[in-house]
Amino acid sequence: MKLSAHSNREKPLQNTLMARLEEADKIQYKNPQNAYRIASEIYQSVDETQESEVFLRALYLKGRNAWHLGHYEEALISGNTLLDKSRALNHLSFQAEAFNLIGTVNLYLDNLDQALEYYRDALKLSKKSYNVRVESAAYNNIGEIYNKLNAHDQATEYYTKALRLSESTNDSNGVGIAYLNLGELAMKDNRLELAIHRVLSALEVFKTDMDRLGEAHAHCLIADILKMQSDTQKAEHHYLEAERLVLETGDQYTYLLTGLAYAELLIDQSRFDEAEKRCDNILDIAKQMGAKSSQAHALSLLAKISEKKDDYKTALLFYKRYHAMDHKIQQDTLDERLNHIRSQFRIEQTQHEKEIFKLKNVELQSKNKELQKLHDNIEVISKIGRDITSTLDLNLIFKRIYENVNTLMDASFFGISLYDEKSKTIKYPMFINDERQFEHENTSIDDMNSLSAWCIRNRKEIFTNDYLAEYICYKEDPMSNRKGRMSQSILYVPLFIENKIIGTITAQSYNRNAYTKHHLDMLKTLASYTAIAIRNGQESDMLEAEIRRRKTVQDELINLNKQLIEMTYIDALTQIPNRRHFTDTLEKEISRSIRDNHPLGLLLIDIDKFKEYNDNYGHTAGDTCLHAIAQILKTSLKRKTDFVARYGGDEFIAILPGTDLDGAVQVAEDMRKNVQLAQIEHKYSTVSPIISITLGIYSEFPDTNTSLERIVQLADQALYTAKDMGRNCVAANISPIQFENKG
Repeated sequence: MKLSAHSNREKPLQNTLMARLEEADKIQYKNPQNAYRIASEIYQSVDETQESEVFLRALYLKGRNAWHLGHYEEALISGNTLLDKSRALNHLSFQAEAFNLIGTVNLYLDNLDQALEYYRDALKLSKKSYNVRVESAAYNNIGEIYNKLNAHDQATEYYTKALRLSESTNDSNGVGIAYLNLGELAMKDNRLELAIHRVLSALEVFKTDMDRLGEAHAHCLIADILKMQSDTQKAEHHYLEAERLVLETGDQYTYLLTGLAYAELLIDQSRFDEAEKRCDNILDIAKQMGAKSSQAHALSLLAKISEKKDDYKTALLFYKRYHAMDHKIQQDTLDERLNHIRSQFRIEQTQHEKEIFKLKNVELQSKNKELQKLHDNIEVISKIGRDITSTLDLNLIFKRIYENVNTLMDASFFGISLYDEKSKTIKYPMFINDERQFEHENTSIDDMNSLSAWCIRNRKEIFTNDYLAEYICYKEDPMSNRKGRMSQSILYVPLFIENKIIGTITAQSYNRNAYTKHHLDMLKTLASYTAIAIRNGQESDMLEAEIRRRKTVQDELINLNKQLIEMTYIDALTQIPNRRHFTDTLEKEISRSIRDNHPLGLLLIDIDKFKEYNDNYGHTAGDTCLHAIAQILKTSLKRKTDFVARYGGDEFIAILPGTDLDGAVQVAEDMRKNVQLAQIEHKYSTVSPIISITLGIYSEFPDTNTSLERIVQLADQALYTAKDMGRNCVAANISPIQFENKG
């Protein structure tokens, strides 16, 4: 019988239970919680011997929707139970479904080797049972494994097999999915025209099938490709169309992914307020759904938005929340992996117990004890994982790993290396031999006599119980790079973060045959925790360094801005404010005087016969004189709020906020006297044998009709009055003010 997730839809359903399972099948992508509930109820209510088809299908949908909901341990148990029950009933099609489900759980948990084995079993049985849907799905899933490994040629091969198979059987859903996967691969290879062509083909299939969710995924991928082509206007159109379709289906998970991709586009366009509003909405929905990865993504985008807006304090808060959420995601993933190991242990233990009971085999009893020991080791690793991922101090992380690893295996020699991809260099922050740490010089990734380099280059673990007999597989010279006593049993495991290799971890023993496959599995699991702990520590160090760098840059920008302001507002020759600074300041003081109903004083100051001084003493002397007069005027001011500037040429101007006429006259006269006291020779002046100044004063209560130009004009008129009086004197508001001692 041919059975698939879409099988029997064209045939009338024979009973109510199968009709409810059909409903669960249809809504599993839209409402996996409800689909899981329906399948679980039916699974609990039917007799597997009387209604085997209903029972097996309910069990399959229960496991598949447990996977949709992120309950990986339950999905794994359901998959293994389905495998046992379908074997007992000799139902090859559901055996294929079981292998495919178990493989998918392993794929999600990055157990790629195991996932590949299960998918191959699914392929074999799907062909025997003519279950074309599972066969096509298995091809697609194997393609996903190669896609994860960035082996695009192999991924293309399997995606294409899935496409050809689906086309030959008119499985339109399979055709659409294959085209979508091939389009994504082409995009990753930067073959954008081909990518667009393939995704448009998928879109056409989904439209024909009225598969709204498929259409949404296609529009989102088209938008991603257009964004790479810098066609942001069309990309935005497709993101919005994807969002509309997703809202129509009610699939909130896809809504989150689409919304985040669109938010990134808005950020690229500097539409920060729109992007921030969208990210806040996504964050709220993700919290309600418990979608931690979407929460983390939204927090990282909010941090980026704050950073773009130069709000570094808020950016830092979002980065910290993102870091905490990312840490929680990694911790949950590791917990799932441990649960996976526990589940495999329980399944294997149950099978062995059955065999022991049946055969009373002593050897199997010994195996059961070994499995129990493995279970105990898992608990130890779980404790180590919690311990090392609770700190961000790399040195403390390394120390705690070493303190615990010998409880799991003989590790007379233990080491951790870190790989710098940019410099192609391997560093060794911890290498310990017989409890003594020693320095290890850095090595190149191309070193043919480095086990760590081999492990990183090949992205594979090293497992040997007889080094001298097997070294040729890994290095040229067995004695090269050796430190201390020679190890005979060696385990090397690469450290991965999101498929990127960051280093290695090694445990070594002086004895031959010291390790088993279980020891390798333990070290691989420990490596997962170690990689996350290292990544967290490095990110923390980088974040602190980045904050310090940004603070330094911000301080430099503040200083530079201050310098630019000074360059804009300070007169280069006299080192007092220039005319532009005066204009800006007077505008503010006029407004303040009107608001507070205070008088405002203004002094316009002219150096007497300065042209003659310049012509006879020279421009250099003239510049020196101007600088000296500017400093005298500046020191003659009475208050911090008083202000003097170079108005142009040999003219200066002073603002005296809140100063009435008497006060302004007093300041003006002090300036005039202080210039005379400086005794700067000017024998070419017809006013005085030393430098002198003439001042015009404005002092009034300005109103809303009083302009800056009018105030300066009145002060200028007063200055001309003082000049008509013979200079070296003060005049105010057109009316002259005379002093007895002008000289």
